[in-house]
This record gives sequence, structure tokens and C-alpha cells, in this order.
Amino acid sequence: MMTNQKPTWKQNLKGWLYVLPMLTIVAVFSLYPIISSLAMSFYTEYNFFTNQILAIGFDNWQIVKLNRTPCIKKLQRL
Repeated sequence: MMTNQKPTWKQNLKGWLYVLPMLTIVAVFSLYPIISSLAMSFYTEYNFFTNQILAIGFDNWQIVKLNRTPCIKKLQRL
């Protein structure tokens, strides 16, 4: 007969060790690109050849804030 006992820390550790590779892959291939693209959205001048950030600002987000693009206006109507 089995009883409902609380799992021991060794059982918890074993479970986390099985899940850790999957969590690492998810972090590398989904979370990192999301965070990186959000950071890159603030670059106003970027040199792809030298990989230099020349200026950082909110100019790219100004269009979204002021609703100047037809796509944003269309989305707001939905």
C-alpha cells in the first residue's frame, strides 16, 4: 500500500536534473533572442560590419507612441 508522502530533497533534485537540459535549451533559443531583439529596438544607429552601437534612444519607439503607422492604427481598431 502506498501512502501520500512528501517527496524528499533527493527526489526533487533528481527531477530538476532531468528538466534542467530542457530549461537551458528554452532559455538559449527563445528567451535570449527575445531579450536581445528588445534591446536592439533601442539602437538608433548600428554598424553591422563592425558590430558597434553608435547611438541608443527612443526614436524607434516614437513611431509606435505617436501612432504614425497604418498597421498600428489598424490593430487599435480591433
